Parts: sequence; C-alpha cells; structure tokens
Amino acid sequence: MDQPGGTEFMEKQPTRQDGLLPSLVLALVASWLIGCSSLRLPAFDPTGSKVFLPYPNATTPLGPCAARKTNTPTRPAFTHPAPKTPCANSEVGTNASLEQKPPRAIHKVASASKSIGKTGEIILTPSRILAPVGSEVVVMAGICGRDGYYVINQPLEWMLTRDSAGTIVEVGGTEHSTFNNMVKPSSKKFDGEYAWGRTSLKSKVLTRGTPTPIDDIDVQKGQHYITLSSPSEGSSYIVSVAPNAEAWDKRRATTVIHWIDALWAIPAPSRATSGQPFTLNTQITRATDGAGVRDWKVRYDIVGGTPAEFVPTGAQSAIVTSTDQGQAPIQIRQQDGQNAAGTTQIKVDVIRPEMFGQREIVVESALTSVSWSAPALTIRAIGPKSAGVDQPFNYRLEVSNPGDQASRNVIVRTKDLTSDVQFISSEPKPSQYGNQFQWNLGDLAPGGVPQIIDIQLKSSKRGQNELCFEVSSDTDQLRTEACATTLIAAPCLGLQIEGPTAAEVGAEVVYNIQVVNQCDEALTNIRLQVQYDEGLGATNLANPIIADIGALQFGERRSIPLQFSVLAAGSRCFNLSVVADGGHTAAARRCVEAAQVTEPNLRVEAAIVPSTAIVGHRVLSRVTITNTGSTALDNISVLNQFSRSISVRQATGENSNLTRSYIGDDFAFSILRLEPNAQQILDIEFECLQVDGNAFNKAVVTTPVGINTSQTANLRIEPESAPPNTGGAPATTPNAALGPGLAVDVAPIAASIRQGIQSRAFQVTVANNQTVPIQDVKVTLLIPPGLRFVSLDDSQSLLPVAGQSADGTQIYLQTRAEMRPRETLTFGVTIRGDQMGQPVLAAIVESPSSNSVRDSAAVTVTQ
Repeated sequence: MDQPGGTEFMEKQPTRQDGLLPSLVLALVASWLIGCSSLRLPAFDPTGSKVFLPYPNATTPLGPCAARKTNTPTRPAFTHPAPKTPCANSEVGTNASLEQKPPRAIHKVASASKSIGKTGEIILTPSRILAPVGSEVVVMAGICGRDGYYVINQPLEWMLTRDSAGTIVEVGGTEHSTFNNMVKPSSKKFDGEYAWGRTSLKSKVLTRGTPTPIDDIDVQKGQHYITLSSPSEGSSYIVSVAPNAEAWDKRRATTVIHWIDALWAIPAPSRATSGQPFTLNTQITRATDGAGVRDWKVRYDIVGGTPAEFVPTGAQSAIVTSTDQGQAPIQIRQQDGQNAAGTTQIKVDVIRPEMFGQREIVVESALTSVSWSAPALTIRAIGPKSAGVDQPFNYRLEVSNPGDQASRNVIVRTKDLTSDVQFISSEPKPSQYGNQFQWNLGDLAPGGVPQIIDIQLKSSKRGQNELCFEVSSDTDQLRTEACATTLIAAPCLGLQIEGPTAAEVGAEVVYNIQVVNQCDEALTNIRLQVQYDEGLGATNLANPIIADIGALQFGERRSIPLQFSVLAAGSRCFNLSVVADGGHTAAARRCVEAAQVTEPNLRVEAAIVPSTAIVGHRVLSRVTITNTGSTALDNISVLNQFSRSISVRQATGENSNLTRSYIGDDFAFSILRLEPNAQQILDIEFECLQVDGNAFNKAVVTTPVGINTSQTANLRIEPESAPPNTGGAPATTPNAALGPGLAVDVAPIAASIRQGIQSRAFQVTVANNQTVPIQDVKVTLLIPPGLRFVSLDDSQSLLPVAGQSADGTQIYLQTRAEMRPRETLTFGVTIRGDQMGQPVLAAIVESPSSNSVRDSAAVTVTQ
C-alpha cells in the first residue's frame, strides 16, 4: 500500500492475512465435492445492519443443486444499502464529552447542515473543545468522497503530539467481527499517543448505559472515533491523517482539547429581609482535590424583578474575582425607598481567565433570585395620554400589596389636585375634603388581586396636567405615590352644535353652529361644509352646504344658523367639517331622531247595571278605557267619584299593569300602559245604602300627555218597600249583633286547625251602623302566643296590612279615611298554629269620632 509521506505510520499499521481468502475458496470447493446437500453459506443482510443474516433461518444455497432444494426463487444476496451520510463540517460544542452528557441532537443538526467538504478532505469533529479534567471526550473523523458523502472502510491514523496533556483512552472499531472471532479488529490503539482504524461500514450509537438517550453520541456511517481524557490541566493536540485520501492538502486535520481543573456552584435562589443587604456567593473549586480556585471572574447582573442594587457601588452589574478559597461573594440590597416585597432576578456568569493562549471565556451562565419579604403597597395610575378641554377622561388606580404580609388601614388620596381639574365620579365613591378626595380600602391581603378605583375627571386647563395619587398605611408606616400625565389639548378650530336631537316628521329643526379660534394666532380662510342625509331638507340650499367664514382672531367666535325640514322618519344626520389655512381642521356629526306625527287619544265609557236598585242591593259599575290613538299611553289614572248613597264592596283585582287605591273618599285605578287599540275594563261592585234618585259613579280619566276626559253612569235607588224596576242581587245585611255605631265581629271559619299548617281560620267584619260617616277608622289584630299571622285577604275591604309590631303579636291595618253610613268591611285572616291549644284572636276597631270596639274568637290547634 503506497502512502506518500506515511512511512513512519505504516510501520505501526497491522498486516492483513493475505492467505485467508484462498483457504476459504479451497474449503468451499471441497465441500462441493462431498455433496451439495450440506453446502450452504450465510446470506448477506440486505439491510446493511450486519454482514450476514443469522444461521439457519437465512442462508444462501450454493452449487448446481440449489434450485432443486427449494420451491421458491432464490433471494438476492444484497439489496440497496441504507442511505449514505453526507460529509459535513459540524461542530459539537464546548461540552461534547462523555462526562458532560453531549446531546444526540447536536450531531443530528450538524449532519443535517450539509456543509459539504472537498473531495478527499478529512472532517474532524470537534475542531476545538473545553472539557473538565477527568472527563472523556469523543473526537470523530470522516473522509469526504466524490459524491459528497463519507467514504466507508478507509484507513485513519490518530496521533497525540508529545507536548500534549492527556492520553488516548479508546479507539472505535476494536471489537471483533460479529460472525468470526478469528478476524482481527479493524482498529487498534498502540499506545496513549497513537492509534489506527478504519471508517465505519454503518452508523453506531455511543451510550453511557443510562436509560435516557440524551447523553448518547451518534457515530455516522463513514466516521471513525477515538476518546481522550486527561487527569491534569493543559491542552491536547490531536492529529488525524487519512493515508489514502485523494486530496493531498486536505488529508490532515487537527483538533485541540483544553482541560481545566475547576468545578463551580452558582448561588441558589434565596429569601432575604426587605431593607437588609444579602450576600450572594459563587464557589469555584478544583475537581481533583476540592481546593479553591483563584483569579476566576464571576459577573453578577440584575436582570429583572424588584429593583435592587449591588453594595457598595449601587450598580446593576458587578464583577468579582475569586479568592484563594475559590469564593466570589457580593452583597445585594433593595434601592432606597423601595423596600417592598418581591423577587429580584440575577444573572451569574462564571468566566475562566486567559489560559492555553486563549482569551477569557464564559464557561457557565445561570439565573438565580433573591425574594424580599415585607408588607408593601404599590399604586399604579393609568390615564389617557391626551384629552380635550372640558371633556371627561378616565383614570384607573390599581392598588396592591406585593409583600407577604397584610397591609392594614390602606388609604388612597388625590394629591395636589388643582381647581382646574374637576372630579365627576368614581367607583367606589370617595370621601371629599375640600378639593381633595380619599378612598378607604381597609386591609389588603398579600399577593391578592389589585384593588381598582375608576375615576372620571375633566380639566379646563390646557397643557400638561400631572395627576398624582398617594397610597398609605399609617399602621405599617408605608407610603408611596404614582403619577400620570395627561395632555389637555384644544384644537385650533373649535366646533360646537346646539339644537334638538328629536323631532316629528314635517317639523322644522334649527341648529346653531359655533366656530371658535382656540389658537394663539389668527386663522384665515375658514370654510364650513355641511353634508346632510336624505330625510332632511334645506330650502334653496345645495347638498353639501358650503359657507365661507373668513378669518377669526384668537378667542373669536362665529355663530352660523342652520335650519332643516324633517322629511322622513328615522335617524337623520348631518356632518360638519371646518378647514382653515395652515392645515387646521375640525369635524362633528349630529343626528335627529325623526318620528311620525302621532295623536294620543282614548275613549272612556261608564255604565251601572242595573240602573235602578233597592236599598241593600248591590249593582255593578263598569268603566271601559279604550286607546283610540296611534301611540301607547302610560300611567293612565282613573278616578271613580261616587255619591254617598252607595259604597264600594269589591273591585277588579290588581295585577302587574293595574293597581287600585283610595284617594280621599274616591276609589282610583292606575293603568301602567295601554297600547293602541287596546282596552282595559274596570269593574266596581257597589252596595246601595240609602234612597237616592240621583246616585252616580263618575269616571275621570287623566294621562301625563294631557288627555283629560270623564264619563258618568247614573243610578236610581228606591226604598225597600217599593218594588224594584229591575232585578238585583240581595244585599248582605250586617249582623244585627254588631250593635249601633262602630262595630266589629271576629268569627272562626274553622273550628280547629292542624299544627304547622296554614289555614284561613278567621273572618273579621267591621261595620258603621250609624246614619252618618265615621272618620279615621283604625283596625288592629291581636295575635296570641301559639298562633302566627300569615296573610290578610283585603279584596273586599281594601284594607291592606300597614305594619306590625317587632314581636309579630300586633298587626296594623291601613287607616280608613271614612266609613260611609251602613258600610261594612269584611276580610279573612290566614294564620298558622305553632302550638297545640285554644288560642284566641282579637280585633280592636277605634276612631276619634266614634266608640272603640273589640271582639275575639278561639280556634283549636290539634296535632
């Protein structure tokens, strides 16, 4: 084998056994002569993962009888090989050693980069590396072929220069063949400085035996590798030579391994007391004996979190040189006035000094943190960057406790709020002290959601307005503030529109347009343009309307009247734009809601059936309200004014659209809403009290929109001895036992009720047996122990419950302004029996103008 310049290396190269092939051929021939039935050789593995397939499942029959021994065609001895690996210049990195667990992904990315080398060039990976003393570093080499892929089965020589530290530990390919242990390995280590080998026939994975593949190293097809280690600091210079490479000037490659004897420990995340300095320390020691390493540098940088600084300089970055003990300490503290709870992030860089002729290099970068413990208060003021003069703008205050203890009695105040700034509103509402405002937030929990205060303000002062807010806790002696600046600006051209926002179709709407110069200099050639929608009309004016205003001095105002006719219903708008020389502009938009003309109206009808009745009989008065207009009517009031000869007994019940009440001596209904063409029927049952040939019920209807109308229904009441003209229902005659004047009767509806069950157990009747009215009648129910008041049915008496005593033993009914002669009021009482026994319910009726009466009744409460 001719190797120019390689004589010295050839002497160390092992000699191949040239007689092996002829011997193998003679053995094959002899076997053939013995008999073809026993002549079978291992078949080639078509996948390329092995040279041969394992016996006996896959063998290749030889000899003329091979076709007779099988019913299937003979498989090919070799198929297409696995794809080749492109030869590429790749760099593993500074930590590519077995001890440092180099990631597999680094080799895959490097191979995928396909930075193709020249034909015959030896590609050595890595070209330079930094490794700890005692670790084992993998160096790989491959020869680039004509097709751009690594060349397989090519010899490589590895040499370590005599001035190098370290030694060769392992050579790849020194294992025996998988099918014949008699075949010598294709690689060999002669000593710690020289080794020989061949580029691989297939890829291989170097593993440390761990379950995770992250520390594996891929040796690609066509590469060869060695590993090196050094027990001391220094540099290893490795030379790899490809004797048979085609490129004479590319067949050598060199890599350098710099061994360092150092281990370092970055400060762990720590907790510190707010307001106190805290020491961070990085320890650098030797891997061999654990002694400290001096003159290494450690750079500390504050990179985020709670503001802090290094002692004593107050800087955000500092470099410390390690001592003889290998320590690089530095103190950190919070900045003055900012002793708040929080976390400060610090980046730590460990820097190896100049050595091996190399400049300083960062060998480790890591993050650590210091968490400061303290109660704290922070406030953040968020407001708009700009706002208009006298235009509302909003500020938001966010108050929080970033500490790890509660902040007590927290108060937020406005600070130096000038008279130019007007407070409009806020949520929550503040307390006001002159022109200053204060919000009491109570205690704030640590790390909780910020308390929000939304404030609306406006300012009449042009220019920069700085608004400041202070948050404090006198209990914890905490105080801080936040400010925000809002530019209050007024455009040079001010534009205002005065006029209606609603109108009816066919009406004329008039607007007053005001243009004002808000600049400090005169404005010239001012022009106004009005573009209006369909549905609006301007007599004898085009669309758009254009007006020349001329010039305005500073502060000068010009008014322009603008009149439209409303032609159609809907939202009708017009746009205004004003321009002046110098590029000054202003614009505005105004809309008017146009509605069709509507005429609210209603009809009222009143009737009494029958129109003639006898004293003591009852009649029905019906009032019908009809909305005959084109729009809905709200809050319709119907007042029933009736003669003294009749008395209300019952009326149409209340619902969500209808309520009823007494207004003096008159009975009234209130209708909440009545749509167009809708009707509301109101029924009142009257009792005839005395003879009256001109009795009546007059319904007076009023609405907020100005409708005022009425209708009267007449009634003739005849004495009892006279035969009635028409039939009528017999009247309910009050119990004669009630006696003369004011009287009351309490009667049990049921003799007994069950305990815990609600029951309508009593009926109370109040009567005026006199021939004159009685004023201010008051009714009180006395509830005994063992009974509980539930409700009262006032559908006939119209005497609702007005209140009750604190212990629930007295129920007060609404005072009746007047009871007419012979008028009777009846209502049912629903109670619940809480205790077994015979409790007694009593009713007291009293009036300043009459006698006071009382009656009672008992009920039995059973289990």
